[in-house]
Amino acid sequence: MTVVISPHPRGIATNLRAYIGPELFEKYRSVCRSYQGKYEPATQSNVFAIEHYDELKTALTEAGLRVEVVGDVRPAPSSAPPASPEADPRPTVTLAYAPGATDAVTLTLQGYATPERFDAYRGICLGHGGRYDPQKKWTVIDARRANAVAAALERSGYRVELAGDPLPEVPALRLYPHQRAGVAWLAVRRRALLWDEMGLGKTAQALLALPPGRPVLVAAPKAVVSVWLAEARRWRPDYRAAAADHRAPRWPEPGEILVASYSTLPVMTSGPLSATVLIADEAHYIKNRRAQRTQKWAALRDAVRRDASSIVWALTGTPLLTHPPDLWGVLQAAGLEREALGSWPQFVDLFDGRMVERGRRRWMVWGRPDPSVPERLRRVSLRRTRREVLPDLPTKAYREIRVRVDRDAVAASAEALAALAERGLELDDLEALRRDKVAFSQISSVRASLCTAKIPALLDLVETYEESEEPVVVFSAHRAPIDALAGREGWAVITGDTPAAERSRAVEAFQAGALRGIAGTTGAMGVGVTLTRASHVIVVDRDWTPAANAQAEDRVCRIGQDRGVLITDIVAEGTLDERVASVLRTKQALIAGIGG
Repeated sequence: MTVVISPHPRGIATNLRAYIGPELFEKYRSVCRSYQGKYEPATQSNVFAIEHYDELKTALTEAGLRVEVVGDVRPAPSSAPPASPEADPRPTVTLAYAPGATDAVTLTLQGYATPERFDAYRGICLGHGGRYDPQKKWTVIDARRANAVAAALERSGYRVELAGDPLPEVPALRLYPHQRAGVAWLAVRRRALLWDEMGLGKTAQALLALPPGRPVLVAAPKAVVSVWLAEARRWRPDYRAAAADHRAPRWPEPGEILVASYSTLPVMTSGPLSATVLIADEAHYIKNRRAQRTQKWAALRDAVRRDASSIVWALTGTPLLTHPPDLWGVLQAAGLEREALGSWPQFVDLFDGRMVERGRRRWMVWGRPDPSVPERLRRVSLRRTRREVLPDLPTKAYREIRVRVDRDAVAASAEALAALAERGLELDDLEALRRDKVAFSQISSVRASLCTAKIPALLDLVETYEESEEPVVVFSAHRAPIDALAGREGWAVITGDTPAAERSRAVEAFQAGALRGIAGTTGAMGVGVTLTRASHVIVVDRDWTPAANAQAEDRVCRIGQDRGVLITDIVAEGTLDERVASVLRTKQALIAGIGG
């Protein structure tokens, strides 16, 4: 029965923290209408002019709701007329490198601040290890914490501006609007489900919403463990990031993000530290309560939930209403099922479930969900689609998943690079490389073996998309990964051997929704087809020619595509693969620069 009041760029915002029942909800909605609240779907908030703060807080309390205030929301005293709700009332904080240093930054609150505003600002700075200098009137913070403190200030109602030369690197200030809203929404919740559509940046939102210095355990599919490690180092350099070792299970330490795959979730013999944060990524992986990984997760969740200061978040991109029991299972990941939907019998009623018997067989048949279900879910979850936030997104976005391959592949890669160096050749001089047939043959052979070594990672990633019911397109310059998908249920492949009629049928079936995915070699499927049903592309390895890669991407990113496209490259860590990827990026950037 808690209402959270927090700062908002246009004043203040209210959010319901839990399901409160129809009677209290009507009272809450009546109060919102009385003070001209504007509903904001992206954050599921009601937004008010800041001058209504005192009256609004009193009205909500009198309506029987408990009010919790997060951040500095009180208006500054002023004889001037109240600002327009559309104006930006946020105080400004400048962030710059400390004089003569790049390992520390300074934060300075600009202009006059009321005691309340200054105390809130100081609390955030001190919470991130800041040291206030009363002579300079700035706070000095470790540069590794700049990203986290900037995100905390932004979500608490401060505008952060970069200053100095060079400017500090603060990725949090480059978030898209829907990501800023998601960070603010998560940051005030101890239990939550973030189920934005795939590709909207759930990982970054969860990382930036983390309080400083907590022990954090993340469970994720094997295919994205490396993504979590890379993203943690980018967004939260104030944390240490490490992959969990299933042979030596342990809880994370304060200030550590420990990432474990669902297939190797540890069985703990001791309890977690106080204030532990538990995050389930791709939480639909643990929707089946009979699965071993679900049971292991439940044991971790229950151990953490005994501590009142703990946090449990679940992230998924799956459309959960397709199979009602799956929704129940995903909500269970964060312990939200009863808060949102009541007991299991109540859940069955809400989804018009009924038991059917035929002989010795019994099964549940589900009908249409009750009209109250979306509102119940909004109490505990946040959902945005790519279509809703498309104006915020680039047409193409890229990410890399780095995977480990076997020692033989790594050794062969090292030998090939050494041989190139001995011959005085560089990977970025493709023409010279092709003229040296021995060197080119060796490099091509290594690339083919690396491509084969990446097949297990490809299959893990494909499974993630299938679990999310998200159609996906796979490209590879080499054929082995495509052949590995040829016999997979719900998939079609296109290679140089595919007859024209069969190729057309495969594309039509994919576009019509009859296939889960389609895979092809860059040469065979990179031209002449339209695959706009997908907004996700996996590239196992790229062609030597940047134009051929761009042409393949444009099978998906073309007229008819209305969601933006996320392109994922699988790169073998510590191998020739990394050098090739770097060379191709450089060439593509050069081409883009020439084209204006």
